[in-house]
Amino acid sequence: MTAPYLPIGPLLDKDGRVSCILRATVTPFHAQVLVTTSPDAEHPQWTSGDEAAVASATAIAVATEPDIDGDNQNRVVVEVLVDESPSEGTEVFTGSLLVSSWGVALGDTVSTERHRAALPAGEYGVTIHVEPTANPGRIWVVLTSA
Repeated sequence: MTAPYLPIGPLLDKDGRVSCILRATVTPFHAQVLVTTSPDAEHPQWTSGDEAAVASATAIAVATEPDIDGDNQNRVVVEVLVDESPSEGTEVFTGSLLVSSWGVALGDTVSTERHRAALPAGEYGVTIHVEPTANPGRIWVVLTSA
């Protein structure tokens, strides 16, 4: 899938294709990171709090390590990949995401921290991979054409 992405930094694969359209380090307030596809995305609701991820049509919340560990503030590394799965991590979620012309953004549910990339509008299949499985500090969001 080739499209007018706005990659950040040197994120090309070995063949010169864009595979990672966004890489960001996010503060995981309330032990979660949010993937959204519009500024007024419907935030998904946790059912039990034991889920690895929950989703609405326009957002996915991924459980992470806590935001604070003693006196240290934790940060989570998140990458958004297109049509390519990561070579590491465990798949914890499969679903779909409706992307508006706004694109895709990574952030949290508390502050205004947002990292955004352009992405053609449409419905995408999505899988979430994490490392480690419990309290992940690394997340990969894999988007595929639906």
